[in-house]
Amino acid sequence: MISVMIKHFFSYPFILILLIVLGAGAGVATFLESMYDTQTAKLLVYQAWWYELVMVALTLSMIGLMYQRRMWVKMGAFIVHVAFV
Repeated sequence: MISVMIKHFFSYPFILILLIVLGAGAGVATFLESMYDTQTAKLLVYQAWWYELVMVALTLSMIGLMYQRRMWVKMGAFIVHVAFV
């Protein structure tokens, strides 16, 4: 059970889902900022616990994927993924 969860946590589809959630959150924050003010968007999205949890999960997932796939062998892919982290 745990190995299946770890397998999915360190996968490209999971990372893609997390990136979509981050993008959707940033889009919502943009609309909140235009309707209200910057502080509202900051409070409701950028400093919200769920947004930070998604960022931490994305970072850990990408680090695990880089280790699992041994990306340091292909320096170009490794540099791109480290830049995201």
